[in-house]
Formats: sequence, structure tokens, C-alpha cells
Amino acid sequence: MMRVPIHYNMRSMLHRKGATALTVLAIALTVAVLIILLGVHQGFTESVTGSGREDNVLCLRKGSTSEGASTLSRDDFGRIRDAPGIQKDAQGRPMVSAEMYAGVTLPRLAGGGLTNISLRGVQLQSLEIRGAHIVEGRAFKPGVRELVVGTALTRRIKGCTIGGTIKIGKDDWPVVGILESDSAALESEVWGDVESVMQAFDASWFTGAIMRCRSVSDVGEAAIWDDGELTTPGTGVVGAITERAAVLTAQSERSYFEGQAGFLGDALMFISVILILLMGFGALVGCTNTLLAAIAGRTREIGGLLAIGYRPWQIFLGFLAEAIAIALLGAAVGIAVTLPLSGLETGTTNWQTFTEQAFTFRVNATVIITAIVLALAVGLLGGVFPAWRASRLKPVDALRRG
Repeated sequence: MMRVPIHYNMRSMLHRKGATALTVLAIALTVAVLIILLGVHQGFTESVTGSGREDNVLCLRKGSTSEGASTLSRDDFGRIRDAPGIQKDAQGRPMVSAEMYAGVTLPRLAGGGLTNISLRGVQLQSLEIRGAHIVEGRAFKPGVRELVVGTALTRRIKGCTIGGTIKIGKDDWPVVGILESDSAALESEVWGDVESVMQAFDASWFTGAIMRCRSVSDVGEAAIWDDGELTTPGTGVVGAITERAAVLTAQSERSYFEGQAGFLGDALMFISVILILLMGFGALVGCTNTLLAAIAGRTREIGGLLAIGYRPWQIFLGFLAEAIAIALLGAAVGIAVTLPLSGLETGTTNWQTFTEQAFTFRVNATVIITAIVLALAVGLLGGVFPAWRASRLKPVDALRRG
């Protein structure tokens, strides 16, 4: 007996094409916005949190929120470069590299405009330490104003090809190589010789140092200082660094990138929640109004169903099913529109470093399921009151009013 009311509701929904289409469109727009925001969040998070090695240690000035906000003197670097637990290279040298991190403003390839790009001055050992390698051209020469660029920049930024030039300060630096890295975040950077980069920015300090530990277990924990006195000794490489220089802090490279992703990820999630609440409420109101209008136009038909023996709960479920069907149609349209965007390379500003980070837009199963759940929630919440109103009609009154 239940099949007849549901069939009736579905048929009636198709007869009211205009109102139904508007409600489907509102839900589809809400779903599409949610998928885009979650896809950006997913892609950026995967790109950044998957970067860095657990057995690499990054050393910065204590209190620095990012590499760009840190300073590291040559004396500090000298004190930490031979900390116990650091891996040696094939020549027996400690795998430690001083670095200079800054931002440069460069023109985009598509759409015009300018964007900030990460410039990293490094020693050649950084290539091995950070798992980077040259896939085209050659590495820069120490002491020479030459650059290598990450593969992500070759598709997004002007001048980022071999033979191209990038303006740093007042000079044009030639690009001599293309860099690929195990860490996706580093493929959005420009690298050059650390001393040359420091000269270009008239800096006498590094911003940090990167080092490779013999194993993950050698990373260790930081020492704790209180009023200039060492209260708790540290362990491993991190402990040795923070014991030797109280003004420095150290953590695994992977932990650093996870922290960078967490800041923007939280901001994106906050924006997503606010927008979805606003748009979801609008879609919910639209769904409710559509069903209320349908009930007003079908009062006599509902009275007839009740008069021939259908129970109020069957009428309730029939109209609720109609609301859910509208919501699922909206979800299907929203997913169909945004799914082709998955895999699209784009970029966003990393608000910790104020530089652009390239990443791939990701629409995975989690994002799609979340979108469907949102659409179902809109359908259920928007359909409960109209369905309840329909089920409360008295057969005689409904027939008379109709």
C-alpha cells in the first residue's frame, strides 16, 4: 500500500518542474561549493602534510612561526652543525645545510597578475638532504647567481623554464635546472646558492638549517630551559641543538610541514562551515517552501488518499521521500559539475609564509560522501515540517478546502 503514495509523490514532483528545478539547483549549488572547499582543503593538506622527512630535522629561531620569520647566525650554525646523531655523506661530511628563505614576487603564466613565490637559498647538500634532484638541466653553481625551479612552477610562473630569467632584487638570475622532490611543497619553490641569495637581500644571517639524522630514532626531543638555565636535558639531534643554543628550536621536517598545513587547513575548514551553514539554510528554506506550496496545491488529493484508507504516517513518509529525492537530485547535479575538476592543479596562499603553494584539487570518496550527507540533511530537515503538515490534514476538511 505504501508504494502508491510514494509513486504519487514522485509523479507530482515531476509535474511541478519549475519549483522542483529551482530547489534542486539551490541544493546543487550548496553541494558544489562544499565539494570545491573540501577539495581545496584535501588537496592542500595532502600536498603539504606529505612533504618532509621524519628523519630530517629543521632548526629555526625559537618563537618563529615559519622559516621566513626565523634568523640563524653563523655562530649558531657552527655550534649545531656537528651535533651527534647527524648522518654523514659519502665523503664523511655531516649532512647539514644552512638555508636562507625569502619570498619573491613573480608574474603568473595564466590570467596575469603577480604572486609571491618561495625562494630558498641552500647549500648543495640540501638537494640530498631534502630528497630533491634535478630532472632537467643542471644544479646551480656555488657562489654564482643561478637558479633551479620546482616542477610545479614551470606550469604556473613566467620565466620558470631553462633559459628563462627570474628577477631577484635588481638583477635577472638565469634558470639552469628543473627540480623535483619527494616533498610536493618544495616543488613550488625556487632554489639558489645560499650565499648569493643572502647577498641579494643584503642579509648576514641564515633563516634556518636542515640536517639528516642517522635514523628516525635519532631525532629526539628538545631540551627545556627556564630563565636561562637548562632544566631538562634533551635527547637525540633535537636535544643536542636546543642544549647548545637556547635561542634555537628544532623539530622533524615532517612535523614542520604538518604545522604549516594545519594553520591553513583550519582556516579553510572554518570558511567552509560558515558558507555551508548559510547556503545550506537557504537550500533548506527553499525545499520547505517547495513542499508547502505542493501541499497547498494538492490538499484535495491528499484528502482523497486519507479518505480511501491511507494512514497519516504513510502520507508523512511519502512527502519526506519527495524531499529526499529532490535533495539527492541536487547532490547528483552538484557532484557531476565538480567531479571533472578533480586532478586540476591550482594554488593557494600559505598564510604562514605568504607565498603560493601549488597543489592538486582532490575530490575523493570522503568528499563525495560528505556532500551526499549534507544534501540528505537538507532534504530531511526541509521536508519534515511540510510532511507533518500534510499528514495532519483531516480528510473531510481537505476535500472541502480543495
